[in-house]
Amino acid sequence: MTALEVIRDLGLELQVVFNKGAVMVLPSGVNKATGLHFALSQLRLSPHNAVAIDDRKTITPS
Repeated sequence: MTALEVIRDLGLELQVVFNKGAVMVLPSGVNKATGLHFALSQLRLSPHNAVAIDDRKTITPS
């Protein structure tokens, strides 16, 4: 049984993301942007003082 089948069979609200040969199973609505915002808030840092670097050729700001 695959991860997708288990997620579907259990009715879990999870998303499966394939990234460079890796598979990430995340809660719906969680992505790199939401993770960064959460980490910055926990560190009490402003997003205006942060820089994010990504190795993708095309980046869509969120």
